Amino acid sequence: MAEAAAEGTRLHDLCEKIVREHPPENWVESASMIGGAEDGPLLVEAMVPVAEQVLSLGIDKYANPQDVRNMAANAIIHPCYACESEFSSKLNKKQRLDFLAFADDKYAIIVDYKFTRAEPDAEIQMEAYGLTLFETFPSIQRILLLAPAPRVFADCYNKLLHRSTDEERIRSGITKILMRASDEFEPGFPCWACAVCSGNGRCPWQAASVSDIVRHEDSLQITRRMLTGPITLQERSDRREVLAWLDKFIQAGKDQDKLWAIENPGESENLPGWKVSLSRGKRALDPDRRAEAHAIVASTFMLSEEQFVEIANIHMDSLIEFVSLQEGISRTEAKEKINEILAPVMKYGAPYPIYRKVGGKKLLD
Repeated sequence: MAEAAAEGTRLHDLCEKIVREHPPENWVESASMIGGAEDGPLLVEAMVPVAEQVLSLGIDKYANPQDVRNMAANAIIHPCYACESEFSSKLNKKQRLDFLAFADDKYAIIVDYKFTRAEPDAEIQMEAYGLTLFETFPSIQRILLLAPAPRVFADCYNKLLHRSTDEERIRSGITKILMRASDEFEPGFPCWACAVCSGNGRCPWQAASVSDIVRHEDSLQITRRMLTGPITLQERSDRREVLAWLDKFIQAGKDQDKLWAIENPGESENLPGWKVSLSRGKRALDPDRRAEAHAIVASTFMLSEEQFVEIANIHMDSLIEFVSLQEGISRTEAKEKINEILAPVMKYGAPYPIYRKVGGKKLLD
């Protein structure tokens, strides 16, 4: 994680250098030249949407950090763009924006470059930035949020916020996250925007924008390579952790939907996009009447004892229970005895790996 963070910082610094030292019409070309063969494509992909927005609005003045602080203090906005602008709010604490541009006193653009491989959806972080800017500049009515994401397991984030419809919605959402996170014994629920939240309301990526949430250094970081083609042993181990959690999450969701459909038969019929019906359940032989079933089959189809043996199955759980009760031994002892007796007629299927978690703290639970 430290290496990924260092790489992200290095690429952020190059973007800042490009913006400070070159006019907007040269940002893309400069990104290619400064980045070279290795970093050039990443920098170009990051700078293209930023340059397009700035050029389309005719913004050509660079503002240093002090200029931005003066505008915030006086609530006066001049058309300009800036790097590494810092703002504070009661809800989100101190925040630093990678790139900020003002078209006029009504419209602004916030950019956050997503170079780190391990960052998922940026919505909560970007909307927190937007809320802080709404609070700092009362005249701003619209904010375009951009999160160029070269090499990240997510699409580039692009969203336009309107003060009239989004400010209170964002404030309410962040307030709920903070309330959930304030009690370490309250589990909460996975965030709708998060793919791998452990369900405790403390997503480590949200913590980047909501500073009251504690960041855990051992939180599992998700990358494209780890999910789709792990190379190192650690990546493969991390993917097992994610898959194990997803299995439990999916099964819990299915169980919840099943119970809801049973308890709400009328409402489930109107579920948008789904047809829900209740079956009579899977039909199977009554295990308590197995002997009766055997007799019916043998007499109806005139089976000889040898033919009947060929089609009949030994129900291991019932046999274990029978031997346990008959001989007064535990189920474990009965199972061992049956396996020993039947060993000559048993065969093994294809081998398969069994993964068991050993030692250490679970990263996802």
